[in-house]
Amino acid sequence: MADALKQSGDYKTAIQSVDRQDIQREYVFRCGDYFLPINLTYEVEVEKNDSTSQLVDGAEILQVLNYKPMVVTVRLRIERNLSRVDTDASASNLSMLDALSYEAYADQGLDNTDPAAMAIADLGVALRSLWQGQDVFKIENKVLNNDLGLEWVYMKRFKYTPNPGSTIVDVSMTLHQINMDENAIVFTQETVNTTNPAGGAVGDER
Repeated sequence: MADALKQSGDYKTAIQSVDRQDIQREYVFRCGDYFLPINLTYEVEVEKNDSTSQLVDGAEILQVLNYKPMVVTVRLRIERNLSRVDTDASASNLSMLDALSYEAYADQGLDNTDPAAMAIADLGVALRSLWQGQDVFKIENKVLNNDLGLEWVYMKRFKYTPNPGSTIVDVSMTLHQINMDENAIVFTQETVNTTNPAGGAVGDER
C-alpha cells in the first residue's frame, strides 16, 4: 500500500482529528485488515429457526430449533479518487485505512499515531481482500464486540454502486457471524481451518 500513502498537511490534520484507529471509540470499525470510513452506518439482524404445530382442537406448539448467525449490514460512502483524498480534508475521512501499516509502526517501537503510519488503502484492493483473500476475518467495534458479542464474520456479499458524475462510491457489505468458540471448520479454496484439532461439526455452512 506504500504507493497509496498520502501525507499532505490537510490529510494529516483531518486523520489525526478523528482518531480513526482508536477502537475504544464507538464510531471506529475495523474490518479484517482495514479501518472503515467514519461515515459508515450498520444494522444487526438476528433470527431464530423455529417450528410450529397445531394440536387438533388444541393449542399451537412453538419449538425453537436454533439460533441463526447474526447478520451485519454495513453501508458506507467512499472516495475512490486518491488525489482528491490527498488534497481535500473532508474526502480523507471517506477513505479506507490499512491497519497493517498502522500496526507495523507499533511493532517497530515507532509512534503509530504519526500520519505516515496511516496508509490509505486502494478501495478495489481492500474489497477484493475482504471478499476473496480473507474468508473469515475479525471485526473490531466497541458496540458490536462488547454489547452483542460479535467478533468473527465472513463477507456474504457486497454491493458497489458508483454515483454518476462523481468519484464517490456507495458500498454495502453483508457480514455473517462465525462462532469460533464452537467447533467450526472453514473451507477455502486453498486451506481448511478448524477450531477443533480433531475436526468436528461445521460451524457455518455456505
